[in-house]
Amino acid sequence: MNRTIEATIAIVIAVIAFGIMISFFESSLNYTQKCFGEKPITSDGTIIGIDEALINSENNTWVYDLSADGLAPCLWKCKEGYQKQGNTCIIIE
Repeated sequence: MNRTIEATIAIVIAVIAFGIMISFFESSLNYTQKCFGEKPITSDGTIIGIDEALINSENNTWVYDLSADGLAPCLWKCKEGYQKQGNTCIIIE
């Protein structure tokens, strides 16, 4: 077999193998895990995000955060008229 053909085949095999490795690495980044820490107790006054975050996400621990919108993972806050008490929200009297 011609050395040019052999070299071309070797390059094609290497490129395919590299593509498979990159694909595997990228897919492993998309796995989720439950949020760490104490999950807030849900009440009528609680806005709570989803209980899963990407494994490599910086935000994977339950945090009380006024920017919580109910969609962002691992964030929670109290609705207007409620206040935080421990890991729940109680109505302000």
